[in-house]
Amino acid sequence: VGWTWVKTIQEAKPYFERGEVGESSLDHDLGCCEDCAKEDWKGVMPHCSHFGTGLDLINWLEATGHWPKNPPRVHSFNPWGRQAMLQIINKHYGSVKVGE
Repeated sequence: VGWTWVKTIQEAKPYFERGEVGESSLDHDLGCCEDCAKEDWKGVMPHCSHFGTGLDLINWLEATGHWPKNPPRVHSFNPWGRQAMLQIINKHYGSVKVGE
C-alpha cells in the first residue's frame, strides 16, 4: 500500500526477494555514500559501489529471477543508464517505454 523509497540496492533487494514489489520506479544514478562523496567527480553524477546503480539492480533481478509482476518503470535522466536498464527489462517483459 503506497510507495517505499529506498536509496540503495541493498535496501531494495529484500522487497523484491519477498515478492512485495507490485510497482517500481527506478533511477540509474543513485548517488553515493558520504565517504565516496568526498571524491572529485569532475561534474558527473556521483555513484559508488556502496549504493549501486539502477542497472546493478536490474542485473540482479535478471540473475535471480525476482522480477515484480509489473515491469519496473525507469525515470532516469542518464541516457546510457536508462537505455541499458530498459534493454534488460524489455528482454524479460517485452517492449516497455520510459516511465510506463
